Amino acid sequence: MGKGIIWKMLKISILYDNRSKSRRFTYGWGFSCLIEGLEHNILFDTGARGDILFFNMEQMGIGLSMLEHVFLSHIHGDHTGGLVSILERKPKVTVWIPDSFPESAKFDIGSYGARVRAVSKATRLFKNVYSTGELGRSPKEQALIIDTEYGLILITGCAHPGIANIAIKAKNYLNKEIYLILGGLHLGGYIKKDIEHIITLLKDIGVKKIAPCHCTGEYAMELLQEEYKEDYIDVAAGSIIQLELSS
Repeated sequence: MGKGIIWKMLKISILYDNRSKSRRFTYGWGFSCLIEGLEHNILFDTGARGDILFFNMEQMGIGLSMLEHVFLSHIHGDHTGGLVSILERKPKVTVWIPDSFPESAKFDIGSYGARVRAVSKATRLFKNVYSTGELGRSPKEQALIIDTEYGLILITGCAHPGIANIAIKAKNYLNKEIYLILGGLHLGGYIKKDIEHIITLLKDIGVKKIAPCHCTGEYAMELLQEEYKEDYIDVAAGSIIQLELSS
């Protein structure tokens, strides 16, 4: 470590997934992860059920006091279902949602006392953290970008607009290479030819590491692991990814 450099740890804890790392953690269809080590902690998506989310948080030693910002990728219930449980217990959070959410949903979130931030275009949330802005059509979806000295970390909920499209958007927005993609890639049910084409696109884009989960699909995960080898990160509920950063 260089003299005078202050180091900190970026920590991403997988709180909700349809697979679990061990019997300590409950699995369920959906996705959520907590990102620590930035200017503010971010809960990315909330899974489908608050009880499962809170159980896994407890297992990982994560309390509600650690939640500052909630980032919702898209409106589907397996990514937003735990939000009300959070707001009932900790209403004073900032909730980032796609602007395409119904006005009634925006009102309901705000009625708990949360600060609602609707995102349409690519947006800076705070230092080194960005939204891709709304992509796709139905549902419109945003992904989270974390800018690090290693490259960009791109976190996706379901990647309905296409994971290659999202990756290109993130790379072009900040003009940096993508170090890691984490989250659902929406490749379940795709045939081998189509999955291989998408993997080729990701490699051509320059995605260094990949940590697929949720709706990616077991077969797609197998093909991604074959291609990425040691740069493939196996994640499920209970997993932790850590990266040392200089501040």
